[in-house]
Amino acid sequence: MEKTERELTLILHCRHLPGTECAGKSGVRLGIQKGNEVIEDVPADTEEVRFSIPLRVHQNMQTDQTDFRGPFVQGKAGDRFIYLSWGQRQGERFDMFRRAKFPLRYLNRKRIADALKSGTPVEAFIDMTDPKGMPLTATIREESFQWREKNPQIDTD
Repeated sequence: MEKTERELTLILHCRHLPGTECAGKSGVRLGIQKGNEVIEDVPADTEEVRFSIPLRVHQNMQTDQTDFRGPFVQGKAGDRFIYLSWGQRQGERFDMFRRAKFPLRYLNRKRIADALKSGTPVEAFIDMTDPKGMPLTATIREESFQWREKNPQIDTD
């Protein structure tokens, strides 16, 4: 079974955070989950936080299926995702109370191919506050974020 592995970077721009006083909590922070640990957390009143995520892209040439691996990747093959975690920091301890799941299935074949060809990261801009003013949780839906598209002035194919 022939497989190829390539690397790309996914950058999640998390913006429109709900503030540090929300969900009945104070001192609320947003971080990214790496394995079982939440890291790079920032106060939830930050204007925008940017998480840079290295991904190893595995392409099975026989089945034409794509899979992702890396230190921030969670879930089983075919259902991989990245966790963005809400919580409070107590020294070294991060007390998580909610999290949002960014499904990697949104990285379609064309988006992956363009990023690998150009060597540029794939970037998504996510609105992190839900319609009720609470921290965005559960599976992030496609209408909650936008992809940064290629700049035709700079990128030529």
